[in-house]
Amino acid sequence: MTNYLETGFLTFGHEAEVYHPNYLDHNDRALQSRLASCSELSGCQVKRDGTGGIRAEVIFPPMADCEFTWQKYKEVFAVMKSIGCQVNLSPSIRNQPDMRRHSKNRAGGHVHIGTHKVMGMSKDEFSRWSWDNFFVTGNNQHAHDTAMPFELIKDVIYRYANDQRFIDSMLPSFRRRGQNSMITSIADYATNIRRADSKSAIASCFYGERKYYTVNVDTWIGNRGTLEFRQHHATLNMGKLRNWIRVLLNMFHYSDNERLQYGDNQTIVQQTTPSENPYRARTLKHTIWNCINTQGGMPSRDIMRIASVADINLRARITEIRNLFQSDDIIRTITQQEYGHQYGSSNGRHDLGGYELQSQYTLRNGQSSQEITVNYDVNASVLAGLSPDRIDYWNQQIIDRR
Repeated sequence: MTNYLETGFLTFGHEAEVYHPNYLDHNDRALQSRLASCSELSGCQVKRDGTGGIRAEVIFPPMADCEFTWQKYKEVFAVMKSIGCQVNLSPSIRNQPDMRRHSKNRAGGHVHIGTHKVMGMSKDEFSRWSWDNFFVTGNNQHAHDTAMPFELIKDVIYRYANDQRFIDSMLPSFRRRGQNSMITSIADYATNIRRADSKSAIASCFYGERKYYTVNVDTWIGNRGTLEFRQHHATLNMGKLRNWIRVLLNMFHYSDNERLQYGDNQTIVQQTTPSENPYRARTLKHTIWNCINTQGGMPSRDIMRIASVADINLRARITEIRNLFQSDDIIRTITQQEYGHQYGSSNGRHDLGGYELQSQYTLRNGQSSQEITVNYDVNASVLAGLSPDRIDYWNQQIIDRR
């Protein structure tokens, strides 16, 4: 059984809370409108936050770790700074009598890691699609690809809890244990998390409002497709945020490659794909099945034309067919390169790849989650697996924050 991240890639989203010295009371809508009117934020969503004086929250769509993504973050942060947004109120404003009611004057920067990997397209292609479409269509394109194993998500949560105090030392004092009511440490829950064998068992490890823990498991348990990391402070410095996000992404890769053991002695249950179309005639899935049930498959562009369906809906129906047969490999995803196209050829429409129905497939329940185990003797540090220069960066951050 191959490692989960041997194919495909992870995505992440970000929520940046900001203040503005000219919009501290009832002018938050004006600030939101001003931010939303900036063309550089066209791929983002701007919302009111209002927590402790925060006037706006800029939400980035799910994207991948690639040059396009970081260029967009850089552009957005530059515009936010140019119009006067701040992540920390200056002491002169913070100490004013009318600001005492605001419980926190230092904003947070929350990161969501997608719990479904993306396959069948490049990081650049996905990121461009998401920037142009995510908040327009309201659909999460990567939510239709292969879900992350329970054991992988659990191990990342466990490692974070196990290393919580070390993580505290990496971040500013106001984002540490006991210093902020909006972020609660999970350091005391590592043992219980390690013992958990299901989502419900993970949920029962936490008390009260789970949303405000340093790792918010509700976005995963509630099937919203992400695991939220809430501890990092807000920043308009793209480099600082990128270093933190890469720590989180690396935790998943390291657990997958070094700590998880994927059994190779499971019973493989092979099935033969039915020769007859299993869906009712003239339904959408009946049409899609006929399209992909051809030698070499069919390009998405042709399926979309024949079935009169948009790309995001086509991907969703493909997932439903896979789920019906309890198999991810009953339908092969064909990249646009296999059809002779180059990256970028679809001009952001991502319709030059395709799908092919396979004659045989493997049942998912022939590969149960019981065959994935965690080796707890392997280094559990949150920095394990990072390059030496990134480890040096974080060691210097720890020294600077003492």
